[in-house]
Amino acid sequence: MLISAGPAPPPVLVEIEIAALRALLQALYTWLNSTPSDPPPVGAEVRFGPATADPADRDEDRALSTNTPVPVPGLPFDVRLTGRIDRLDRDGGRASVVDYKTGKPEPYKEKNQKGYKVAGGERLQLPVYALAARQLGASRVASAYLFVRFEDGRPKITETRFGEGETEEAIRGLGEALVLMDEAIQSGLYLPKTTSLRSGDPCGTCDFAAVCGPGHDRVYGRKWQGEAERGSATPLRQLEEIP
Repeated sequence: MLISAGPAPPPVLVEIEIAALRALLQALYTWLNSTPSDPPPVGAEVRFGPATADPADRDEDRALSTNTPVPVPGLPFDVRLTGRIDRLDRDGGRASVVDYKTGKPEPYKEKNQKGYKVAGGERLQLPVYALAARQLGASRVASAYLFVRFEDGRPKITETRFGEGETEEAIRGLGEALVLMDEAIQSGLYLPKTTSLRSGDPCGTCDFAAVCGPGHDRVYGRKWQGEAERGSATPLRQLEEIP
């Protein structure tokens, strides 16, 4: 639990948060024990990109890491990414990358019936992790999101898994999303999407929401609708179409 600088919260609130975290971790531990992974786990927080003094770099995980940023193939410009794979499972050339999430399994729901992968560019971590696994030597990569949260007062775990072919499609979706984002920036299109496939709240994680003033989301909504009515195939509209 992260506590910002300032007065300490009341002890009773700390106890409640600790109890909730303990319950989530116990549920996750039970789920993992009852769901054997194939291939087996080999590392956590596996870094790709320049080494740092981060204490999260344990010796056993540092041995799995690469100091080289991960390039995204097939782009008309150069993109190299750094980060950490939450969990890497591997057996020889076969690997699986796992990203842990807190909160609801959006936009996949329980069974991902709509077949989302990168979800209009809103879910890009797994294809990035898959590219990193390739750089680490894997030739076949599957992937999964693991959503951990409370639902109806009880801990719940939902796995959204992608096979090797679907993960390859997600990597292509990552490339398409980056090209469209670049086209939007180059053409001066900064019109935001007014709904999110993940939360439905376009302002929920925006650092500038507090200074925009009330009603701006409705204004942008009308602009977004105007774009649709003109039938213009703008990069942002095309981005929204990537599953």
